[in-house]
Amino acid sequence: MNFQYFRKFLFAAMFYLLLAAVSSLLNKFNLLVADKFVQLHSQFLGFIAMLIYGLGYYLIPKLGKNQLRFPKFVPIHYWLGNLSLIAMIICHSLILFNSDIWFQYILYISIAIQIALLFGFIINLWMTLSSSHK
Repeated sequence: MNFQYFRKFLFAAMFYLLLAAVSSLLNKFNLLVADKFVQLHSQFLGFIAMLIYGLGYYLIPKLGKNQLRFPKFVPIHYWLGNLSLIAMIICHSLILFNSDIWFQYILYISIAIQIALLFGFIINLWMTLSSSHK
């Protein structure tokens, strides 16, 4: 994996950390009507997960002295992960005001995408470490 997606994952992580901090501040002063979903998911799926994904995709192949087994999965993971997380946060916030079934469908699809990407990340790194693909 080249350095550009490592940087993109880290910049995304910093964005989600900032989003979590701002939403926490707005919640503290009751300026945000939404519950803590935005703050918690920005922190965990945004900041922590993006940081782990970026570091994992960059460091694990270097430490294992192997090439990443499925390097074409990394940009897919980055873009789908960010789009689905943003969709998840927006749809959950909109459900609080309007319980339209489409928002719920998009929320569930976004959650499913996040889970699928997590499994893809684990499989990619597992196969990178267990193969002699150099």
